[in-house]
Amino acid sequence: MDNRVKAVAALLGVGSFAVILYLALASNMPIYWFSVVLLGALMIICESLGENMSSGGRSTYGIIVIFAAIAALNTPSAMIVALFGAFHLGLARRREDAWNLAYTAVVY
Repeated sequence: MDNRVKAVAALLGVGSFAVILYLALASNMPIYWFSVVLLGALMIICESLGENMSSGGRSTYGIIVIFAAIAALNTPSAMIVALFGAFHLGLARRREDAWNLAYTAVVY
């Protein structure tokens, strides 16, 4: 992975965590941990059920869970659910690079 992409992934990751911390601590927005864990587990399952496309890449069902989190939860809780999108059950077999994982998380 290119160093510029690594820098962008690191910057966006730090920015995402800063927004979550600001909204949770300074704005007194609660994080609904039970819902976050349930939707996060569902997000991991949906990302694992992806299908490989003939032109390359994967198509997954995780966007449905992200929309549900946005509609049902507040902003920091929905952002944490979206960060679960980087993880899927195929990671144990593929041994993905940590930078690829961080980039995928901040894209969500």
